[in-house]
Amino acid sequence: MAKRKIMTAKRLKKRRLRRALWIVSVIAFALAMGQYAEKINAAREASADSQPIISADYPAPAVKENKDEQKISESSTQELTSDFIVKVKSKDGEIIEQNLEEYVSGVLAAEMPVNFDLEALKAQAVAARSYCIYYLGKNDYIPAGVSAQDWLSEEEQRERWGDNYENYRQKIVQAAAETKGEVLLWQDSVIEAVYHASCGGYKTASAADVWGGYIPYLQSVDCPHGEDKHSKKENRFSKAELAESLGAPAKGEIKITAKDASGRVAEITVGGEAFQGNEVRSALGLPSTVFTVKTKGDEVIITTDGSGHGVGMCQYGANYYALEGWDYKQILAHFYQQTELGKV
Repeated sequence: MAKRKIMTAKRLKKRRLRRALWIVSVIAFALAMGQYAEKINAAREASADSQPIISADYPAPAVKENKDEQKISESSTQELTSDFIVKVKSKDGEIIEQNLEEYVSGVLAAEMPVNFDLEALKAQAVAARSYCIYYLGKNDYIPAGVSAQDWLSEEEQRERWGDNYENYRQKIVQAAAETKGEVLLWQDSVIEAVYHASCGGYKTASAADVWGGYIPYLQSVDCPHGEDKHSKKENRFSKAELAESLGAPAKGEIKITAKDASGRVAEITVGGEAFQGNEVRSALGLPSTVFTVKTKGDEVIITTDGSGHGVGMCQYGANYYALEGWDYKQILAHFYQQTELGKV
C-alpha cells in the first residue's frame, strides 16, 4: 500500500506538471494571437492612410480551364472610387481631375486592346497605376499621350467603341476594380512601371541597354509570344533619305555592327559613321530597334519586329502569358523583377 501511495503521488505530480505546461502554452498562444491581431490592425490603419502594404509572394502559375471565356464579375458594375485624385492633362491641354481608379480605366481603354485576356488587362491596370503615382511624385499632373501614358475620357471611349461601348467599358472597369489600389514596389517605393506594345516576340530589353542606366526591376526577360500585328513591318527609304535623316555620308555601306543582349540593334554604320540603334529608330521613325537592313539598288529596306522601346512589360507578351494560364500577379512578377505588390 505504501508503494502504491508513492506511485500515485508521482502520477499526480506529473499530471500537475502537464496541466501547468498546457496552461502556459494556452497563454502563449493567446499572447501570440493578440500580437498578430495588433499587426493586422496596424496594416489596415496603414492602408487607410495610403501607406504601401507589402503583399505575400507571388503564387505559382495555374492553368486556366476556360481560356476563351471572359466572365464579367459584379465588380464591373461598381463605381470606381479612390481618395487619390489625379490631375490629367488632356490632348487639348485641359487639366482634368479624376480619382485614381477612373484614371486607370481610361489608361486601359487607350493603352491595351480591350479584347486581350482579363488577366493581361489587370496586369496593365497595376502597371498604369504604378506609373501614374511614380510620375506624379515628380510632376503636378500627368499628360495623356506618348510623353507619359495615353488616356481616354469616357466620351472618347464611346467614340472609339461605338456599339461595343457597354461591354468594353464593363471589362476595363472590372480590371481596374479587381486590382483596386494595387501598385508595384521595389524597396518600399512605387516603381517606374514602363511598358510597351510588343517586344518582337523574343525578349524584352533592359533599361541599361536602352537608356544607359541600371534599374534592378527593369531587366531583359524572355517573352516568346511569337508574331503579332507589329511583326515584319517593312520601312523603305532611299539611301539619300536615310543619310539626310541621320546626318550621315550619302555614300557608303549600311550595316548593323552591334546588337544588345536582347537582340536589338545597338549600333549601325552608314558610310563608315556609327549611330546607336535608338538614335536610328528616332531619326527614321521606326517602331522598334529589332530590325534587319537590306539594300536593293538605291533603296534601303529596314524590316522591324515589335513596337516600342522594349523595356518593362510587353503587352502582347502579357496577353500570351495570360492565355497560358498565368494570373496578373505572375505576369507582373515576370516583367518587373524583384518587385512586390503593395496598396495605396
